[in-house]
Amino acid sequence: MRRVRPRSSRILLVLSIALAALATVGLRGHLARLEARAGVDGGSGSVVVARSDLGRGTTVGPSMVGVRSIPGRYRPPGALTEPGQALGRVLATDVLAREAITEARLAPPGGPVAALVPEGLRAFPLPAAFPSGSLAPGDR
Repeated sequence: MRRVRPRSSRILLVLSIALAALATVGLRGHLARLEARAGVDGGSGSVVVARSDLGRGTTVGPSMVGVRSIPGRYRPPGALTEPGQALGRVLATDVLAREAITEARLAPPGGPVAALVPEGLRAFPLPAAFPSGSLAPGDR
């Protein structure tokens, strides 16, 4: 004997499928609005990348960086867009080859001392009233 399902179960099945489709469409629209508000776009843009592995404390030179075009949604926050923004700056952390260079990876423009101190040691500034050029690296 074959069991006949009540008509109400068919109505509930169709209703649940319709509500699931409506929820999916609504969620997609909401996510599209959030991405538009956050500035996430599908276009590509330039990002400064390391040409080779660079260690912490390295002063960035012109031969060490290049520019690469990547999609906007994969661009890391704070990524540099011009090589000139990185030149002469000191790396605060190690950077691997072809990795995007971000502001967080660079030491502040005026204070690269913390990036040059080996692990396990500490450095602190000592105010000195010496004329400019009277001290050289390695003086004791």
